[in-house]
Amino acid sequence: MRHILLIIAIFIFTEAACFADDSMNCGTDIVSVGDLKPSVMTKCGPPFIKEDIGGGGTRERWTYNLGSGSFMKILTFDGDRLESIEDGEKGIDR
Repeated sequence: MRHILLIIAIFIFTEAACFADDSMNCGTDIVSVGDLKPSVMTKCGPPFIKEDIGGGGTRERWTYNLGSGSFMKILTFDGDRLESIEDGEKGIDR
């Protein structure tokens, strides 16, 4: 029985980890991979850092600083669509 519970727990944590990089909380709102830039800007506000990463200005990386208690979130856009969400360095107090 303990082995079954362990397997279930591993499955739940693995699924949660996979989902974690597909979305990000912005206050009471959630942004997800596939969202459009205007929606992300409305929900999260302007990014801490905004970088052009190539593609003739169509690829951008937005970094959100969520404070010293969290890791920064790095959002990569291809055109107007959110392509990925990754954890960055530890955030800083502003």
